[in-house]
Formats: sequence, structure tokens, C-alpha cells
Amino acid sequence: MAKRKAVARTEAATASLAIAESASGQHMLEFDPPACSLLLDVAQQSVERGVIARHAGSIDPGQYPGPVCGVLASFVSVYVDGRLRGCRGSLEATRPLVEDVWQNAYASAFKDSRFAPVGAPELDQMDIEISVLSPLEELIVASEEEFLGSIKPGVHGVLIRLGDLSATFLPKVWKGLPDKIEFLGQLRLKAGLASDFWSPELTCFRYVAFDFGTRDE
Repeated sequence: MAKRKAVARTEAATASLAIAESASGQHMLEFDPPACSLLLDVAQQSVERGVIARHAGSIDPGQYPGPVCGVLASFVSVYVDGRLRGCRGSLEATRPLVEDVWQNAYASAFKDSRFAPVGAPELDQMDIEISVLSPLEELIVASEEEFLGSIKPGVHGVLIRLGDLSATFLPKVWKGLPDKIEFLGQLRLKAGLASDFWSPELTCFRYVAFDFGTRDE
């Protein structure tokens, strides 16, 4: 990826972000291109700084326009030469989105234990993808069948919890696991459960995500 041109914060001031509800009551996310460009620029700067400083540091959300400062959760995926090199994120919103992206970009590039930290020579081959998440929606279901009927392939991300065990799949995971039963089975394995496990104690959530990345530009 060629080095991104920084997006001026004043330019991004015209960006808009909306969380709306569909007729069915499900959350939908809408993002304007200037906000996407600004957040991608922030993520890239976080990784570039991390290569030099080896710690995340911080940014001042007050220096950024309102649309990217709403309290929202995000996941950031880092790719080098088209291959995943890290993915970290937040499932629940606790801080301004621009700060969440900054911190998650650093964690993805340097703190994902599955991969070696991103190095300076790799920056020119780096691509970034950001997923902005809607608030979690708990599903009140009495059976696996009801749960499967409450999620839509390609639309919903899913989070399951049982005591200290938990796992999530972002909506984009459906691309590799398009079958609902297989999707749920792999999610349960990720949480440390049997692939066919079900219990009334299992807590299930769904959410949607708005995805954008440097390869889209």
C-alpha cells in the first residue's frame, strides 16, 4: 500500500456518522467517506508511531471532529502483503471512537500473540481494515433453533458468553463460514466449548458492523 495522504481534520469535520434502527428494531450503521478516511489515517499513524516508540501513547479526541468522537466500539485488522498480521478490538463502547481506533490499531500491529510485531520495512505493504460496531443486542432465546433464527449470515456479528468463557465472530467471518450451524460450531470451539454445546446459561448477543479499509480506496 502506498503511504496514505493525511486527511485534514477540518476536512473531516463535514463527515457524518449515524446509528439508526431499521423497521425491525435492529441497529444499522452509516458512515460518510471523510470519517472513514480520517479513522484509517489515525490507525496508520498509530502503527507508524508504534514502530518507533513501541508503546501506544495517546491522542486527544478533542482535536478531532464530533462524528468520530462518539462513544463506539471498533475492531482493527492489520494486513501485510495481503496476509493478516493482527486483529484486536473492543466489543463494548467505553471511549471515543477515534481513541478506540488508535489503541486497537496499535494492539493489532504489536500485541496480537499469534503474530510477530509489524516492523518498519513492512509499513509500505501494510493495509488496514476497521470495523465499527453497533451496540450489543442480547438475544432472549430458549433453544439453539431460536438463536439460529435470530441471526442473519453476512449481517450479524455474534458474541457468546458462559461464565468466564466467551468468543465473538465479526460479520465478515460469514465469508468463510456461510453455514449457520458451522458458524455457531466454530464460534463455540473458539470459546472453549464443544462444537455442539448448548445450555440455558449461554448468553448470546448480536451486532452489526460497518467495515472499511485502505484497500477500498
